[in-house]
Amino acid sequence: MEKSDTSEYQPTDQEESEALQTDDELVETSDEDQLISTMRDKILKKKGKTESSTGAKKRKEKGKAKAKERQKGKQRQDEDEDEDDEDDEEDIPKASSARDFSNRTRTRNSPSKFCEVLNQLSAEQIQWIRATGFHELLNFSIKELPHRLGFQLLKSFDEDKCVLNLECGEIPITEEDVHLVLGLPKGTLPVELETDEDSQAEKEKPFRAQFGKSHVRTSDLVSEIKKGTADDHFKTNFLVLMGNTLIQTVSNGLVDQRLVRFKGDINRCSVYNWCSYLLQSLKNCKKEWAKDPATKYFCGPLVFLIVSIYYLYFVESNITIC
Repeated sequence: MEKSDTSEYQPTDQEESEALQTDDELVETSDEDQLISTMRDKILKKKGKTESSTGAKKRKEKGKAKAKERQKGKQRQDEDEDEDDEDDEEDIPKASSARDFSNRTRTRNSPSKFCEVLNQLSAEQIQWIRATGFHELLNFSIKELPHRLGFQLLKSFDEDKCVLNLECGEIPITEEDVHLVLGLPKGTLPVELETDEDSQAEKEKPFRAQFGKSHVRTSDLVSEIKKGTADDHFKTNFLVLMGNTLIQTVSNGLVDQRLVRFKGDINRCSVYNWCSYLLQSLKNCKKEWAKDPATKYFCGPLVFLIVSIYYLYFVESNITIC
């Protein structure tokens, strides 16, 4: 299977000057503990489980105790930082936009746009999504991501072994995990992209023509999809938006267009192994991000890593991150 291309599109001067609303900005206004609780409840509901059992209550009590300890530790850390800030106030220039990314992930694409689209699909569009094999995605409802948690999970992920190194030992990450949690098809054929330049141009030209430019933003995809038609443009746009939300994007804030070059039958996506494709992206992007976690954007499937791995494995099993 072809490895994910790590090359990025370079924005024009006009696009570079436009303000980008990143996932980091969106989640900054939310309470991360509340976000974690909400996401956990959604997953438990999807799995048809309740918190009525004795074991569940014990896990909940332990979770609350750990949360209190984390909060106390955070308060002590904040107090120490405040004291340091007072001591160094005259030496350090103030910058209102500066933020510390040494313990949180930076991303460019928020899942909220994908949710926005899913909530406004026409009946014709829904019919095609079901027919091609992406029907499970119609239930997707995660709008924000807890980035401090994402940072810890990425640090714990071994891209060579495709495992999470936790206190309990190694937790393998498999294609079946991707399929069960995100609902991506796990067919028998690999997801392959056009490599021939002429074939690439043949696919990219009509895709870019609908926007009147080569550098496309997520908002452009959303606007086109909201037109309600289920034509070839919609099918490609949906595939690209899905890919940028769940699999891989680029760090400059534009849309990663690699899935425009998808070689397969777009009307039969269920026969291709999108789970394997996602895992390859996870490994490639983690390797790139690990070069400088404090400054680099993570462009891989953070949604999968946070939602499926942490909440399905750790919350229910009472496992903590190293």
